[in-house]
Amino acid sequence: YPDLEDTAQIEARLSAAMPAGSGAARSAVPVGRLPGDIAVEIAVIAAKDKYTVTRLYPAGEEASAGLSPAVLAGNTLYVTALAMPEAGVGLEEQFQAILTRQKLVLGLAEMDLSNVVYADVYLTDVADTEAVRGLIGEAFGAKAPAGTIVGMNSENGAKVMVGLVAAK
Repeated sequence: YPDLEDTAQIEARLSAAMPAGSGAARSAVPVGRLPGDIAVEIAVIAAKDKYTVTRLYPAGEEASAGLSPAVLAGNTLYVTALAMPEAGVGLEEQFQAILTRQKLVLGLAEMDLSNVVYADVYLTDVADTEAVRGLIGEAFGAKAPAGTIVGMNSENGAKVMVGLVAAK
């Protein structure tokens, strides 16, 4: 969605659409603009009923209606995109803090960074693309996942936001 002022309304509507305890691993990302007259773009990944679906929460976190830190569907883990502006003012500090948190969530599914096959990265300044590619290379080594890098708007000091898909 393009307008930062819509964040609370978008979050409320996404949460209301999910029955209690069925929160998705998801991200709501304010972007500069969408094509044409589009106000909101929603992409969904669904799993057939034959998969066991488990919502994962680190110790001390409570379930919410519309959001789970991660959802394990069969052998595939979807990790909610996360920003951590409180981790510092620099891109590297925020990225490292996000990865620390994402590693914790991956561990709940008995996975680690070597299981990550895809990463969505959102940047407030797309000029940081090469810097974040370097950080991804340092974190993942030769097994860097496929992914996308998209520009986003942020009023809270977030420079980067990262969501992951991992597989066993």
